[in-house]
Amino acid sequence: MSQLPISAHLSEVFLKLPKGVDPIVAVFLVLSLEDGAREAAPPAEEKWFAQIRAKYYLDDGEAVKKFFGNRFTHMLPDGKKSSFGKYYSPTGAIHLLRDLLDPILRPADLLLDLCVGIGAFAFEFTGNEFCGFDIDPIAIQILKKMGFKFMVEMDTLSFVDRARYNIPANRRTVVVGNPPYNDWTSKKPPRIKNPGSGADGSADQEPRFGHRIHARLLSREAARCSHSASHELPG
Repeated sequence: MSQLPISAHLSEVFLKLPKGVDPIVAVFLVLSLEDGAREAAPPAEEKWFAQIRAKYYLDDGEAVKKFFGNRFTHMLPDGKKSSFGKYYSPTGAIHLLRDLLDPILRPADLLLDLCVGIGAFAFEFTGNEFCGFDIDPIAIQILKKMGFKFMVEMDTLSFVDRARYNIPANRRTVVVGNPPYNDWTSKKPPRIKNPGSGADGSADQEPRFGHRIHARLLSREAARCSHSASHELPG
């Protein structure tokens, strides 16, 4: 039987991983198809990877990476998804933010994502220099494996400062991203959330935004971002 192109079967391959196969190890193994660099994996993952290599061939490395950027969270059990207080951003919300920011972006702008995850926004904003930070060391390792250069492991939300991120004061910077929610499973407890963020004036503890709520928040933040980029930062 001839091999199949893996880019057309990514959901089949990754969203139904066999029991006992670590999804994080699986990601690194498949990414190694492009550069050939990998370490020996545990027996369960090695057996799975041998089956994958026998059935599929790597036809489009960029499609595989973008799939991980957008769908990696779906491969994880709920406990791992929320261990850092985050679920990754829905594709529709990312495209919406791209459309909102297109009119104000300049070629020399720096794009900054302080909660970069597995790079969903980095894949979308490819026309600008992109710098990402995340508290999750695994996320940063995967991003570097995927070829992103300016990715740093850091708890960026505890203290937001240009100097800390090594960004010059006169560098025009546009912040993108989807900051993590805070609930009792988060490494950052709920007390750091701004009070009154909920519709009734109470703190919003909802872990995942609905698409319409997400779109409304993105629209509001993009408008604020547009004003800041146009008036506060030097060209």
